[in-house]
Amino acid sequence: QTIEIFSSFSVQMKYLCLIQLFGWCAWYSFVPIGSEYFGKYREDRDRGVENMAEGMIYSSAIEIIITCLIPMLTNICSMTTLYVSGFIGLSICLVLLSLSTDYLTMLICCALIGLPYAFLNTFPFITAGKELGDSDRLGVFIGFLNTFIYLPLFINFLVFLILSDRDLFLTGAGWSFLALIASFFIRPRVTKQRSRI
Repeated sequence: QTIEIFSSFSVQMKYLCLIQLFGWCAWYSFVPIGSEYFGKYREDRDRGVENMAEGMIYSSAIEIIITCLIPMLTNICSMTTLYVSGFIGLSICLVLLSLSTDYLTMLICCALIGLPYAFLNTFPFITAGKELGDSDRLGVFIGFLNTFIYLPLFINFLVFLILSDRDLFLTGAGWSFLALIASFFIRPRVTKQRSRI
C-alpha cells in the first residue's frame, strides 16, 4: 500500500525525494570527516575540531538567514533556480575543500555549505503541504523524505571504507552535481506569482 501511495505522487514530488537523496549524500560526505580534515592540515586535531565547530556555526547561521528569506526569494526566483544556485555553490565548495589547505578558505567553504541546506530543509515540505494539504498521503510523503535523508548515511558509510578524505569531498561534489541535474525537473514556483491588475 505504501508503494502504491508513493507511485501516486506527482513527478515533481518524486524528484524532490531524489534531490533529498543526492543532497544529503553530499552533506554526509563532508560532515563526519570535517573535524579530522581540519585537524590534519592544521597539525592539531583538537584545533581542527574547534575549527570545524566554528565553520558549522557559520553554516547554521547562513542556513537560518536564508530560511527566513525564502518567502521573499521565492517571489523573485523559481524553486529550480534556487536549488541549482545552491548546488552549484555546494559543488564548488566541496571541490575547493579537496584542493585547499588554507584555513580561511576551508572555513568559508564550510560556512557556505549551509546555503543549499536551507532549501533542502524547506522546499520539499512546502511542496508537500501545497500539493497534499492535510490528506493521509502527507504523512507517507514526509516518511519518504526522512528515508531519503537517512539512507545517505548508509551509502556514505560504504563509501568511507574505500576513499580518502579528499576523494570523499570530490565524491560529495559529484552527489551535489546529481542533485543539481535533478533540480531541473522541478518546474513550478513555490509561491504563486502576484496577479497583475
